[in-house]
Amino acid sequence: MNTRFQYYMIKNLDIASQIIFSRKIYSFLFMLNLEYPNFNKWYKSLFNNNILNEDREIILCTVDSDIAGVIILKRDKYENKICTLRVSPIYQGLGIGSTLLEKSFDYFNDDKPLITIHISKYHEFRKLFEKYGFTLEQQAQGYYGLLRSELSYNGLLTSPFVKNPTLFEQVVFKIEKSIYNYPSFDSKIYIVNQIKSSSSIMTI
Repeated sequence: MNTRFQYYMIKNLDIASQIIFSRKIYSFLFMLNLEYPNFNKWYKSLFNNNILNEDREIILCTVDSDIAGVIILKRDKYENKICTLRVSPIYQGLGIGSTLLEKSFDYFNDDKPLITIHISKYHEFRKLFEKYGFTLEQQAQGYYGLLRSELSYNGLLTSPFVKNPTLFEQVVFKIEKSIYNYPSFDSKIYIVNQIKSSSSIMTI
């Protein structure tokens, strides 16, 4: 691993640094506004008076004062959840994603936290998830809208509301899988019109 890479837990920084980094992180993740509805509102909800909420933690990887990777975590009595994982394209393939995951395992004291991704990210995350033995448990068809299905590993997005998809929904999901070259997992649960959880934001 490049020795220039430094890892920080936001809550271990002084208040001024937390505020500065919270703004830098939002800029780093800004494009998620195009992928996930209300991302801006969700990100702001993580903070109270510029201080990260008690049930949240953010681990940063920086290089020469620039952000190279971010993982946003949620830990409460109900779940351990990785809400967001992103590594800058410039630094992908250097082990940052693995290191951030392993640091999250230490934080949770759990090596199988709930983690979700958009279906389009399946091939980007597949090897990483296989490395840590993550299990696909839910295919949330149309979770964020048309052609916006979500994949859930090591648990479910919410308490499942299962129904048989309509013919139209089946066709749309088939098109979506074709667009993203996503394999079929017929033995998995298909969740349609699930209650939306704004805390499920995953990207590489």
